[in-house]
Amino acid sequence: MRRLIPLLALLLLGAACNQKPASAPPPPPVQDPPAQGPLSLSFEGFDLKFQQTDPNLGAQIYVGPEDGSWRDYLTQLNPGTSSQPFYLHPAELRLRQGRLEVWAQDLSWNKVYGGRRFRWVYHFRVDDRGFPPRLVYPDGPVAFEVLESFPWGDKIPTDPSISGYLRDVSVGGAFQVCVRQDWSPPGYTLRQGLWGHFWQMAGSHSVTPGKYNFLVSYSWFDGQFMGRPAEGGYGDVTLGPVGPGMNFNNPTTFDPSPKTHSAVLISKSLNNGQYPQAWEGRWFRAYNKGFGAWPDSTQPGGVHCEYGEGWRVEEVTDPAEIALMEQYEVNIDQPNYQRLPPYPLLSALDPRLCPKPWRRSDGSCDTGP
Repeated sequence: MRRLIPLLALLLLGAACNQKPASAPPPPPVQDPPAQGPLSLSFEGFDLKFQQTDPNLGAQIYVGPEDGSWRDYLTQLNPGTSSQPFYLHPAELRLRQGRLEVWAQDLSWNKVYGGRRFRWVYHFRVDDRGFPPRLVYPDGPVAFEVLESFPWGDKIPTDPSISGYLRDVSVGGAFQVCVRQDWSPPGYTLRQGLWGHFWQMAGSHSVTPGKYNFLVSYSWFDGQFMGRPAEGGYGDVTLGPVGPGMNFNNPTTFDPSPKTHSAVLISKSLNNGQYPQAWEGRWFRAYNKGFGAWPDSTQPGGVHCEYGEGWRVEEVTDPAEIALMEQYEVNIDQPNYQRLPPYPLLSALDPRLCPKPWRRSDGSCDTGP
């Protein structure tokens, strides 16, 4: 009996040592992100209130017309970002009506969405029939799809080397909104009329000493030269007429009687950035005709606004037009550049640079009345 007790103890000890550890709990099931996506937008005052609603995602955001004919880069969403809103200049929307594309990936530490890639498309428009103007967003259903891959490959959307990869224009148009009474929301002084700005965003910064990756835009209003703003980062440029009591930074169009206007922008990135992109080093022309504002007692606030044909974009591909634009770039480095074309202020748009739909059979350019 004494021999059996130790033997029994050994058997029990061996059984204890051979016990298998409990298996780990299964991972939580992969979720789908909210169908409405990670982006909230509205006007607060006149600022664009921008809020990331899903910290699990990193994303690139693009803006363009409703038909998707071009894309300009807006900003990115970073994973883990606080839900606190931040504020953008309204002209960063580029247009008064268009769409936003969000190209996103699950970058959460626990891969709550399985590390997958997604795309959302939102539509937006400015409702300025009353006062103050408001942003309708989303304007209709939000499109959502799961992607197998990104057009740029395997890199995550927040990788600096592919920031803005899907952008395909230099400047896509201008943001115009009807302001029906003088208004001073925080940070702005707005006058009654059609308020307009276009937004310039350069490509990646240069890493070569003495080189700058400027985005340059030649601007004509009613066929008259208004300037060549150059931007090494990002910023807004006014879009308005020059007249008595006005200057070249006037953003408001408001005539005493019915009158419409036109604008042409021809822009190019100098392509000196650390991460060159396909749209850089090429000239693009954005244009609109038939917009304006004037008093009208039958309209809200006594203001009638017209928005024109809508902003369109075309690449400048004709060798003669490209040569002319490149000559302008040479002229600005000359000591007497202010007497060389196109730099005398209010000088006429060269008809060779006319938007294609505005070209007349006699070679002139129909920039409007």
